[in-house]
Amino acid sequence: MKHLNTYLSCAFICIFGIANAQIVTTLAGSTTAGSGNGTGTAAGLNWPIGVAADNSGNLYVADYNNNQIRKIVISSGVVTTLAGSTTGGSNNGTGTAASFSAPTGVACDGLGNLYVADYGNNLIRKIVISSGVVSTLAGSGTSGSGNGTGTAASFSEPSAVVADRSGNLYVADQLNNEIRQIVISSGVVTTLAGSTTAGTSNGTGTAAKFSHPIGVTTDDNGNLYVADYYNDLIRKIVISSGVVTTVAGPTGFGGTWGIAADSLGNVYVGDAGQNRIDRVVVSTGAISHLAGSGASGSTNAMDTLATFNAPCGVCMDKTGNLYVADRNNNEVRMITGVLGINEINVSEKISAYPNPVSKTLYLSFSQPLVGGATLKIMDITGKELSSQYIRKVQGSQPVDVSLLPVGLYFVSIENSNGVVLTQKFVKQ
Repeated sequence: MKHLNTYLSCAFICIFGIANAQIVTTLAGSTTAGSGNGTGTAAGLNWPIGVAADNSGNLYVADYNNNQIRKIVISSGVVTTLAGSTTGGSNNGTGTAASFSAPTGVACDGLGNLYVADYGNNLIRKIVISSGVVSTLAGSGTSGSGNGTGTAASFSEPSAVVADRSGNLYVADQLNNEIRQIVISSGVVTTLAGSTTAGTSNGTGTAAKFSHPIGVTTDDNGNLYVADYYNDLIRKIVISSGVVTTVAGPTGFGGTWGIAADSLGNVYVGDAGQNRIDRVVVSTGAISHLAGSGASGSTNAMDTLATFNAPCGVCMDKTGNLYVADRNNNEVRMITGVLGINEINVSEKISAYPNPVSKTLYLSFSQPLVGGATLKIMDITGKELSSQYIRKVQGSQPVDVSLLPVGLYFVSIENSNGVVLTQKFVKQ
């Protein structure tokens, strides 16, 4: 047990590379538009545009042409209607008694609430997820750019929303060419950056300019990122100061839409014009194609062998999987392996290979494992799929993964002291 304890308590883990194997699958919906609830491809969506993940394994979809907010249980693919009916309107109420008009953006606040950019109504709506109760957080319903409190403020085709950890909501106010801030507790609306005049200028607050901003996301460092649609730029706003800079573009993009950030300094962009999902390294502005060949289609495959049809909203869950509102396919797609690694984490004491793997994953110890440990395989939601006790490993420990479906999984080793090492692997 000594050698395993030494390894598991070691703070230094050498990582040999970042995976180039992202796997694209269909989580829900089919290429045929519909509004029916169901499981996976048996459910119907009609122009899904915005997506947001909560911390409980659920995904929420702004289902534009259905005027609804849909809920997907990620582990099962079960789709239900959280709120809204297929008839457009602006009624507050509970569940399907409430109505929306062409919703385009959704965001979770981590406190059990969902916020909706109600594009056709020029409103920002709030849904209590547990009850489905819908109310209006801000906006008068009349197109405008006025700041104020609650319904005294106005928006013009708000397209996306995101919440930070300080109780604020940010809105990509598309036709106003502005990024608006809402204090959730009070409903007070102000302009964080941009003016009603379109442009590309960097600057502070209203001195900066955007042209039809359509996607927003935050990172863990107090920054907001904007998909500046007409400019084909990714912009950065320091929230505390309102300072706006350009991170990437326009070269490399063909229609920036949805945007999501990870914890490693990258942002992911739904490039609707090029049918791709792009990754941008914020520190350098480098753009790479994460998934999608560029051709229009609905093929599930690895990396750039997959195809999309006008991918719009994107979001990342807490396990590092990316979800895509694939608008013209009427589908929600899932990309696993986004934060995976080629050679699973390797230290001087243990290695695991190959990755991706098709049949047998090997755990190799450079020193014999003289004690014992529990080895588990888990799916992307953390659900335990198998468990075995291992001991006295002299060379490598084989783990049969041949029966697992294609996707992203975790292997964990727990010693007798409860210390756990968890690593990702891709089953191909």
